[in-house]
Amino acid sequence: MAVATVIAATTPELAFVVFNLQPHPPFFGGRRLHFHDCFVRGCDASVLLSSTHGVGGGNNMAERDAPPNRSLRDFVSVQRVKSRLEAACPSTVSCADLLALMARDAVLLASGPYWPVPLGRRDGRVSL
Repeated sequence: MAVATVIAATTPELAFVVFNLQPHPPFFGGRRLHFHDCFVRGCDASVLLSSTHGVGGGNNMAERDAPPNRSLRDFVSVQRVKSRLEAACPSTVSCADLLALMARDAVLLASGPYWPVPLGRRDGRVSL
């Protein structure tokens, strides 16, 4: 069974829930956040990962801390919505899918176009 089918079956109202959890004002910084995420290694939410300066002896600068990304915002909005989704359906919705849905909804709320967001992305575990 495809990952998207599993997600759709376990969270049938996902798009509605994400839309209604949009921050007010809407997640306008998320459009740029989603773009920067997709630009480096594909749409894998790796831009949400934190740097590992000194953690376990590592010194990896994450995408979110790279000079072009230092002005990105709305990380807290993504975390807030993700936390609420995890409470409702744990380990089901990837951060990558959530980021794509929230960015699409921000465009829609700004009177932009609607487009379907295919689900089933997997979260990246590496941030370069």
